[in-house]
Amino acid sequence: MVDLELANRVVLYLNQLTESDRPAIAALITNRVPCNKELASHPTCQVGQQHGGYNVGILGVLNGVCGVYDDGPMKGYGPIAAMFNSGKTEAFRDLTGFFVLKNL
Repeated sequence: MVDLELANRVVLYLNQLTESDRPAIAALITNRVPCNKELASHPTCQVGQQHGGYNVGILGVLNGVCGVYDDGPMKGYGPIAAMFNSGKTEAFRDLTGFFVLKNL
């Protein structure tokens, strides 16, 4: 179950931080660190699999705090997303901000 009120507060906070220092927040959001299978199996933390291992970033952790959608097209995903102008997360200056994904 997703806590949309909390997700909206987190998005507001992240957008305020982005206005203060866009390159720093973009670097934090795009950074991933290796993690173990136990963390990858957590019911809400968003963890990716890459190069034969698991990786987690701060956005995956924040999404985990807000919960995951139980059904619909967003089933298993958290509500917070980052948007980049270029579509490339390597372009730190292109972070436009954060928003809440609503389950349709």
